[in-house]
This record gives sequence, structure tokens and C-alpha cells, in this order.
Amino acid sequence: MGVGISKDYQNFLHRILSALSDRSYVGIYHHVREISYGGVGQRNPRLVSERNCGTCSGKHILLRDLLRAASYKADVLTLFTHFNKNIPVHSSMPDELIELIEKGEIFDYHNVVLLHPIVRPDEAEQTDEFERNADGFFLDATWPDAMGCFGFLVNNQWLGKENTILAGPLIKREPVADCVVTQKKNLLENLSKLQLERRALFLKLLTSWIAEQGLLCQG
Repeated sequence: MGVGISKDYQNFLHRILSALSDRSYVGIYHHVREISYGGVGQRNPRLVSERNCGTCSGKHILLRDLLRAASYKADVLTLFTHFNKNIPVHSSMPDELIELIEKGEIFDYHNVVLLHPIVRPDEAEQTDEFERNADGFFLDATWPDAMGCFGFLVNNQWLGKENTILAGPLIKREPVADCVVTQKKNLLENLSKLQLERRALFLKLLTSWIAEQGLLCQG
């Protein structure tokens, strides 16, 4: 499970796993993916699960911890991206949000999970595609199924044989860090004031629009 995980949190994770009908890495991934997108700045994985609401950091910390609790090897990665580039425009969006999607870039550091291979890459007689992939897979659990009707790439057909589709294009992969929250905070401090303001406005408008569609919790 990793250093620093309390017994209480371990029990919490195992209660989630015991309630799942599919405890494979595929089932765990889709369970977390179906958590609503929202609650910007909420990075506590326990609260993300209890409120059924979170953004990329909290959801992917929870996904990593559940995978580890199920005896898989997983890490949270931080990727530099232009977060607006994979966001579809929808007619119900406010003009200000559409303009941010279509013009310029929204600089962001986005979290995903790296799921490592189950077996050693040099082991013989490997028939599963995941086992043959020495690098493992990127798991992006950002968007739940409900976002699919608005054109978002929700990964609802992912069967565990390849990388999932990322919420934003991969520009740079940061090293794995012991504390993802601190790493992301430090990386965001490197952005300019204007870049941070555009990012904050974009996330505010995006989550507000999602809330207006009735697709996330308000808490």
C-alpha cells in the first residue's frame, strides 16, 4: 500500500473494493471514472469517494490507492498539457468558456495513473496485451459516462488492453513524486500570473457549466 497509509484509510479502501462486482484493474478504473467531475481543489481521495465528486488530482490519487489496495502496482503521474485542447464545444456553453476552449492554450498540470505491468516484461509465455506492455498503461479517469453526450471522450469502452484517451494532450511527463499534491502546487507556481488566471477562469466556467447540466455535486 505504501508508506504513510493509515490502517483506517486501508480499511476504507478495502470497503470500497469489497462492494465492487468487478475488482479487476478494469473494474476499479471504471468505478473511479464514474465519479462526477467537480470540486476544484479537492484532492482528498476519501472525500472524493464519499462525496462522489472530484477533479483530476483527487480522483487519480483515489484510483492509485484502490489499485494498490488490490495488489496492483500504480503511481500518479503529473502531465503538462493544454487542458482546453481536448474539450469539445457544446452549444449550451457560455460564450466566455467557448472562447477559452477555441483560442489560445490553457496551461495545466494534469494527473493520471500509470498502471505498471502485472508481470515482468521478460517473463515467457505472455498472452495478455497488458502483460506484454513493459511500460504499463496511462489511466485517465477524468470524465464519467454522463459527459459523453456532450462530446467528451469518456473512455467507457476501455477494456484494459491499451492506454486510455487523455483528457488533455501530453506535452511533458513529470517524474513520479512522493507527494503529488505538493508536486502539482510547485509546478503551478512556475506558470505566469496570466496563465494562472486563465486556468482558474477556465476551470471555474467549466465546472459551473457542468453543474448547470446537473452532472456534479455542488459541495
